[in-house]
Amino acid sequence: MDTLQDKIGRKLHDFINKILFLEKRNVFHFEGVRLYPSEIHLILVMSDKPTNATQMAEALHITKGAVSQTISRLVKKGVMKKTTDPYSKNELTLTFTPLGERVFDKYKELDRTMDVRLKEKLSSFSQDELLVLDRFFDQMMDLPEPADEI
Repeated sequence: MDTLQDKIGRKLHDFINKILFLEKRNVFHFEGVRLYPSEIHLILVMSDKPTNATQMAEALHITKGAVSQTISRLVKKGVMKKTTDPYSKNELTLTFTPLGERVFDKYKELDRTMDVRLKEKLSSFSQDELLVLDRFFDQMMDLPEPADEI
């Protein structure tokens, strides 16, 4: 007989798989631009604050090479433009193009809709249940990454 922890563990695993599956299918179309999850993630990181490729790679837990490839795709799609810093040839400045601004605004609008739906679901929980969820997610975020365990 399964314990409650076994049942919750399976549900969490299923939930993570559902999110991963949805994420892979999550191609965002707007004004003739097709953005894939990796491109959306980079846009969201960049929108928080302008950063260099190293900081973006760290924020996304990917390599600088992957960031560079994604930036190149976004530039080619007309969403971003990159300029070389005149004082430091190795530094790039990334900015949104006008199209990129519209794409970002539309994506954030859709993201806010998802936030509203999530808040509606969470409103059915008591304060004590929310505190348990908060503690649970803190614990999950503290789990070591697979590479850390080796």
